[in-house]
Amino acid sequence: MEDDNFDHIVETQLVPDNDFLANLLLRNRDAVVRSRDRKKMYVKDFEMKSRYLEGECRRLSHVLQCFIAKNQAL
Repeated sequence: MEDDNFDHIVETQLVPDNDFLANLLLRNRDAVVRSRDRKKMYVKDFEMKSRYLEGECRRLSHVLQCFIAKNQAL
């Protein structure tokens, strides 16, 4: 996975002596990790909703076919 490799590269880079810049880099790194986690959760939620809606579509299609068959029988 490229993301895991990138995290390793960022963690092994030298942090400058400047405390402000070091703090900024740490906060940015944490923000990047949180952003990736939020994205993963969003994608997982989206995939779950997609699977549900695909199933609902198949179910409703079947119901529609049943109604069409009953209507033609009349």
